[in-house]
Amino acid sequence: MLTVSKSIYVGLGWAGVCAVNHATALYEESFGAGKVPPQIAFLYSETSEDRSMESLMLAFRTTMKNVSSLVPAVSEYEVTALPWIDVYIAGHLSEEGGGAWMLKVAEKIREMYCDHVRIYGYGMLTSDNMDQQQEAYRSVVLLDEDNSGFNSKFDAFYVLEDKTHSAYPILDPGMVCRSLGIGMFLQGSLMSNNIVPDMENSSWKNGMFDVDNKRGWVHT
Repeated sequence: MLTVSKSIYVGLGWAGVCAVNHATALYEESFGAGKVPPQIAFLYSETSEDRSMESLMLAFRTTMKNVSSLVPAVSEYEVTALPWIDVYIAGHLSEEGGGAWMLKVAEKIREMYCDHVRIYGYGMLTSDNMDQQQEAYRSVVLLDEDNSGFNSKFDAFYVLEDKTHSAYPILDPGMVCRSLGIGMFLQGSLMSNNIVPDMENSSWKNGMFDVDNKRGWVHT
């Protein structure tokens, strides 16, 4: 049986929702349908297809309202000696406003709960066209700026590209999303050593745009 900490999984946009759905399925596979431990919560936040500012702000307000109700519910359970709640935020860095949206959600959660939470980001990075490449660049710059200071919103951030270690393309974006879900599931399991945040995430501190050196790969 897996040992799991108090955790909230937040999926932003279609990629984040897909990732959290897969993490949910892995928990149900481990514990049984309807038997996922009550100290674990899942939250899904979609936007309209136009990705307008109004749509993003509505999704943001709804997300934060739901987070504020989940935190006290999850906090009731003393399952480990760890005093904090792990919050996992998944999203698409190449989607319009994706990186900014993830940072805004993390910033508000940090503001509300300070050191009572540990926040981990899981970002999907694709570059099918120029628009995605430009949005990916903006997202990475924002994350660089956040991680170069002393008040970083994320305790660790992992990026998974639509390419393998050998640079072969992954044609199915759903596979990348599922890999993000596997990563969150593994990190949420206290018996897992597959992800080492401090070591894997250290290259984010360099303040340079170099995706290859910023890849906190999820080992599956």
